[in-house]
Amino acid sequence: MDLVIGSGKRGPAVPNRSLVLVVGDDPLVRGLVVMALRSIGYRALEANAARDRVAHHAPDVDLLVVDECASPSVDAEMVRQLRVSQPRLKVIHLTHRGPYDEARMGNGGIDVFLDKPFALDDLCDVVDCWLGGSLLPVPPTRLTIH
Repeated sequence: MDLVIGSGKRGPAVPNRSLVLVVGDDPLVRGLVVMALRSIGYRALEANAARDRVAHHAPDVDLLVVDECASPSVDAEMVRQLRVSQPRLKVIHLTHRGPYDEARMGNGGIDVFLDKPFALDDLCDVVDCWLGGSLLPVPPTRLTIH
C-alpha cells in the first residue's frame, strides 16, 4: 500500500534550517533522499549501514529518516537508543513491511512509516509537516523509490 500525503504545496519558510539525518544501507536511496531534502532547503546528512555518524550527530538532529530494508532489527535498536536521550525524536521509516507489523505497534514513538515504493515528494510532505515547512518549492517531478 502506498502512502500519499499532501497536495504537493509547501509551507512557509523556516528561519533556522532543520537537520535531517538519513540512515540506511543503500547509498542510492540515501543519496536521493538527501538530494530531495536539500533541494527544498533542509540540511541533510547521511549515515551508512555502520550507522557511523548517527551517534555523533544525534543531539543536533531534528528528524531521522531510516531506510529499513536491509537490517530492520538494527534500525529499531538504533532508534530505541537514540530515544533514550531524545524521547521526542521524530522518525520516518522507509520500509517494505506491512502496515500491521509488530515493530510498528510497540516502537514507543510517534513515527511515520512510508511503504516502498514511495514518492520523494510524499516524503518531503511528511518532513514539511513535522518541521514546519520547507524553504524552497519542490519541482512537480514525481520520482518513486522502490
